[in-house]
Amino acid sequence: MTALEPPDSYHFSAAEGWLVLGSYADALDELQRISPTLQEHPDILLLRWHVHAKMKDWKACAEVGHRLVAAAPDEISSWQNYANSLFYEKRYREAFDALFPAIEKFPKEWSVPYNLACYECQMGKLDEAMAWFKMALSFGNADEVKQQALRDPDLGPVHDAIRDLP
Repeated sequence: MTALEPPDSYHFSAAEGWLVLGSYADALDELQRISPTLQEHPDILLLRWHVHAKMKDWKACAEVGHRLVAAAPDEISSWQNYANSLFYEKRYREAFDALFPAIEKFPKEWSVPYNLACYECQMGKLDEAMAWFKMALSFGNADEVKQQALRDPDLGPVHDAIRDLP
């Protein structure tokens, strides 16, 4: 991955600062000042994704997230950010389809089947949601995953089934 050099690194740092300060338009302006050849750099895309997420601009997040998966396919956050952007737009099937390939790429990462369970749940596929959730339990700390799930409204329709699990 190419390291950011001045002046691009300065614009990147300024964009981070604007994000922290809540000045999202200024953060996006700083990101636009970065060299065109670096606009697909994973760090820049990730920061751009976070700015749009703070703005709750899920359509822009989905577009940036798609590019982020292409730029950094070995980073689980790329896949999750892209899929969650679609999820927040209530595009549950697309979110599922976007994250599904990550199950092979990150075979022991509990958050992938957990998120797939959330997406299935929101599509009304409760049996499938529970199957994915059980897989998440087998990959992560089962007690912690279960407690998180019981606080997660996205899994609300299966909370009783989760409580009944040993």
